[in-house]
Amino acid sequence: MSEELQTLFETGKYQEVLDQFTQKEDQNEWGALSEEEQIACIYYKSRSLEGVGRYEEALQTATMARATYPSPKNPSYLLALLAAQFHIFYIIGQSRLEQAQSVLAEGEAIMETLTDTERQIGAIWIAVFEHVKGLHYYAKNELDMSLKHYHKALKSFEALNNRHGIASCLFWKAYSHTFKGEPDTALEYYQRSLSLYEALGNKRGIGECLHDIGLVNAGRGESDTALEYFQRSLSLSEASGNPEYIFFGLTHIGLIYSHKGDPDKALDFFRQSLAVAEPLGVDWMIAYNFNFIGMAYHQKSALDIALPFFQSSLAKYETTKSDYNVVRVLFRLVLLNLDQKELEHAQKYLIKLQKVAAHIPEEAQGAHLRKSIAEALVLKQNPRMTEKVRAQALLRQIVSEVEMHAFTMIAIVALCDLLLLELKATGEQEVWEEAKTLIHQFHTKAQDSQDFNMVVNALLLRAKFATVEGELDQTQEYLTQARMIIKEKNLNQLMKKVEIEQNELENDFHKWQDLIQQHTSLQERLIHAQLTEYLQEAQRIVQRSPLKDD
Repeated sequence: MSEELQTLFETGKYQEVLDQFTQKEDQNEWGALSEEEQIACIYYKSRSLEGVGRYEEALQTATMARATYPSPKNPSYLLALLAAQFHIFYIIGQSRLEQAQSVLAEGEAIMETLTDTERQIGAIWIAVFEHVKGLHYYAKNELDMSLKHYHKALKSFEALNNRHGIASCLFWKAYSHTFKGEPDTALEYYQRSLSLYEALGNKRGIGECLHDIGLVNAGRGESDTALEYFQRSLSLSEASGNPEYIFFGLTHIGLIYSHKGDPDKALDFFRQSLAVAEPLGVDWMIAYNFNFIGMAYHQKSALDIALPFFQSSLAKYETTKSDYNVVRVLFRLVLLNLDQKELEHAQKYLIKLQKVAAHIPEEAQGAHLRKSIAEALVLKQNPRMTEKVRAQALLRQIVSEVEMHAFTMIAIVALCDLLLLELKATGEQEVWEEAKTLIHQFHTKAQDSQDFNMVVNALLLRAKFATVEGELDQTQEYLTQARMIIKEKNLNQLMKKVEIEQNELENDFHKWQDLIQQHTSLQERLIHAQLTEYLQEAQRIVQRSPLKDD
């Protein structure tokens, strides 16, 4: 019986595992099984309940079995039950971290007592538990340690010729490399895992690999390729009854449309993913979704609707004790309140953000960058000039030192806005040249990250700057480039904006020629071009857009 369930489990047929388990129990075959076979069957039952989204039942099954078999003849089989428990704690999230650590400590103690014979008989459960240790260190963001344990588990599964275990280890190694910022290595492991899942005929595994390959492509700015992978994954996840990856697929398709600047389409997918998440009852999934719904409404300028979604997301993340995600949502609440000119509220959320970030390791760069940018933007909106000077210094530091393009782009546009304020007061050409250089840098960053929505906005900014300088042919060239990208990348929602700029240029062409010939001051030309207002609108667009690590 255990071998039959193992085969079904390793081919991703979780509902069939559960049906077979029930059938065998009804036929009174359970008592004929050895203690070791019973434990193995319970492991496959618990993991299959997990796989179909029945998380509390999965945990209850593993926990009750742990009480039923307190001291099996071969203690290595206890590792199977502990591994099943750990998987549920991992899915539920950091609110169960203490229980997960307790399970891990118990497993470590058992490992130390095993004889060579027990290790040989229970080799598969030792490999499974080693894999669990990899998950544990991944959850703690200790990626090098997670890779060490995945590699150790991989070697054990290879020695056992267990293709499912090998495929799973390769998948999770790929996942860790993705978050280490090593996409090429991640793709190599994903492809190897995918090939094994295809050989096993495991549609669930295939769907999960395709989804995560999509994540790598999305991280590289290859939105259309990512979208194709997400859609293929979603079809397989729906066919194989994989609620976790149905949720991820719908959410990340929505996020692609959000990156493309289409919040209405994004919201449609976010609502669908929420309908999948709510019956599962996992707080972090619902919090994850609420955050994206809030971002989509923020993107639509529906600030009052966005606010309660961010607040609900924050409350759930605080319950799950997920500090990194708490910082993500607090960052969005700072931006939203600054958008609403609610400086006092923004400052309160910033203080909370600073306190939470203080407990996050420095290697979690995204959390600390969010803190620094939030600090700079709050200082920038303060009416006191001394605070604006502090903001300018902090933004310059971010621009010069940070390599993560999305964060740098936020800092560049905010810094340019401060420079234009300085330029209005002084008229100094040096300040203008710095602002112009920054906009060129913004364009380069957008191109490097392949965020084509931002590339178009960068081209529109460069067009405005060229107009102020009287380089009207250059203005036209930038607008033409923007139109070409819009058509090529299907960013149709931006076309109207480009057409308005083009019409304004054509209507005001002679006026601009006269302004240049009359040697009108730079400050006057800035007013005619409404560059400050335009740059502030660009700042709103950048700050409302999702970041690559959202």
